[in-house]
Amino acid sequence: MYKIYLKLKFIMIKLAINFYSKFKTINSPYRIAIMSSNEWKGRILEDIRLKYHLSKIGIKSDIVSWQNFSSTNYNAVVIRSVWGFCPTEFVNLFKKIDGKVKIINELNLVIDNLSKDHQYHILDKYNIKHVKTNSVINSEMNMNLIQKFLAKYKTIVVKPDISESGKDTFLISNIKYNDNTISPQDFFNKKLNHDLFLVQPFYNQIECGELSVIVVNNKITHAVNRFPGVLNKKVKVKEVPISSLDDAVIDIVHKIIEIPEYSNLAYIRIDFLKSNKEFLVLELEVIDPCMFFDSIDDKKRRNDCYKSFAASIKSQLVNK
Repeated sequence: MYKIYLKLKFIMIKLAINFYSKFKTINSPYRIAIMSSNEWKGRILEDIRLKYHLSKIGIKSDIVSWQNFSSTNYNAVVIRSVWGFCPTEFVNLFKKIDGKVKIINELNLVIDNLSKDHQYHILDKYNIKHVKTNSVINSEMNMNLIQKFLAKYKTIVVKPDISESGKDTFLISNIKYNDNTISPQDFFNKKLNHDLFLVQPFYNQIECGELSVIVVNNKITHAVNRFPGVLNKKVKVKEVPISSLDDAVIDIVHKIIEIPEYSNLAYIRIDFLKSNKEFLVLELEVIDPCMFFDSIDDKKRRNDCYKSFAASIKSQLVNK
């Protein structure tokens, strides 16, 4: 019964916001596409609430699927719930529409952010510490190489350089760490079709979760503690008060948003792992990041974060 209640509540919220937005933005000179996918269009509360907050500042928006997107109706596109996209088709779409509509975040940021290997090279360029990572071309991957990594790290994480929402990411070990652990032989038997894989040591500290810091318009709006998919844990995402963030984390965040390659960001999510006493960057997300607004318990602060996000989008649209 509770699941039915939640579903009905979601439907009512969506209908109310659609009605309000249509009325509020009837004379709006701006129209934005909140980009989703065929699978997730209209099913993500974060998208729907963003639509509401955009309408409150006079911007009309539609939640649309990237698979059948037409640029002729919109002034801008903000990339949201596009999880599971095909990278080649996705990039080709944005190259096609670039210049016709404003892309938020910008196209160069979208393309650069697709490759995790490229992310790490940028971080290295500016001496920002991240998780240890080796890049391995798929054709060169062999049992000896994987065993070499395992001999050094005992348990490793292998993921595609360009991943689709954690797809084909594996925890590999000669011993069973948890139910998501597979052997090297099982991994090779999968014959995965990716050009480049990233190999990283498995940090035991990940058991305490990842720290995700969300930045909107160059300001930290909130942070959360969450658990990656390679773990078996089903733990609720929990907000981390900004006031409790370590100074080292705040310093790293400021360094990242000042990097020329990441200039003109409307939003970014930065994921951290604490290893011993230092914080390491796990990943930078400027494409389809879940921003965890709805993990903020205080309703006023949650609304303030949505307002900041909507205002950041409007700023990029007006100043294009």
